[in-house]
Amino acid sequence: MLLAFSLLASSPNLLHRNQDYLNDPCRFKDNGMSMKILKGFSKWEDSVLISGGIVVTIMTIIFITTDLDIIIMNLGYDPIGPERFPIGERQPWQFLLHYMDYIVYGVLAIVLIMLLLGAIKKRFRIFLLYGLFMFISVAVGPGLIVNWVFKGREWGDFYFGWGRPRPREMIPWGGERPFYHLWEPAFLFGETGESFPAGHPTAGLVIITVFYIFRHPDFLARLVTGDSGEMGGLKWNKPFKLFTIFKFTGLVGSTVLGIMFGIGRIVQGAHFASDVMYSFVFTWVPTALLYHFVFRLPVVESRVMANMSSQDLKDPAGDHQEDNLQDG
Repeated sequence: MLLAFSLLASSPNLLHRNQDYLNDPCRFKDNGMSMKILKGFSKWEDSVLISGGIVVTIMTIIFITTDLDIIIMNLGYDPIGPERFPIGERQPWQFLLHYMDYIVYGVLAIVLIMLLLGAIKKRFRIFLLYGLFMFISVAVGPGLIVNWVFKGREWGDFYFGWGRPRPREMIPWGGERPFYHLWEPAFLFGETGESFPAGHPTAGLVIITVFYIFRHPDFLARLVTGDSGEMGGLKWNKPFKLFTIFKFTGLVGSTVLGIMFGIGRIVQGAHFASDVMYSFVFTWVPTALLYHFVFRLPVVESRVMANMSSQDLKDPAGDHQEDNLQDG
């Protein structure tokens, strides 16, 4: 896991080494903003990724070798009351449980808007990539990895999945199944549980795609306003500030909602803390990998930025920029 985070942190260097067109002076004639975009991560993001990888690695070792999952789960367990997990029956946890789908609908609405913008206006062709990136990120992380590969599926007598039972299904909390530590292969013992990883937190975690779409607000501000710096009377810095707000709203919103949904599922006896931790990993890491190595959006943005420096973006045809995007 630490290797995956380290790979992401080193992605700008990989791009510089492997992309021959970076040495083509015809593509980069602006004031350096395109090269700034191409660097991908800023220093603080490098630190966050590396630190995140270290924290996940350390916490994984702790969850595997200690009873930390049991200790945390016991905090909300009532062995003698009418409800085994009474906190989970209260607000706001019930509200989050029943209305989390609307967050996913919101993300899908953004995807649709991006696709429509990219299809209608040639200058916004890159929005097609943004929309596809968001959709595939949701499909790969929460969809494929979390809810299909690890939570598993049954085909007749055949089961494919990790099989960790939910806490409320285990003996320590009034159930009938034994306790399994993190990464203990419960499926080898005939289990077909759906505890690992937690699925509900990914509904909030997918908002991280908004952070990546608005990753470079300076680029988007120039794109929507044109070189003149105007869009409907707004100055260039106004959309720049707005897109910056969107960017950090995506980051903070993803983190806060992921934690809130995770706590809600823990106090409801549905998941362990370690299950929630890997919801973050299986959502954020694939999204970052798709951003840098599959869609290569920093590279595409740098090409568009270089092209914007030599053209009048008010040209309604935008044929040259469309060709440039197709080359990428």
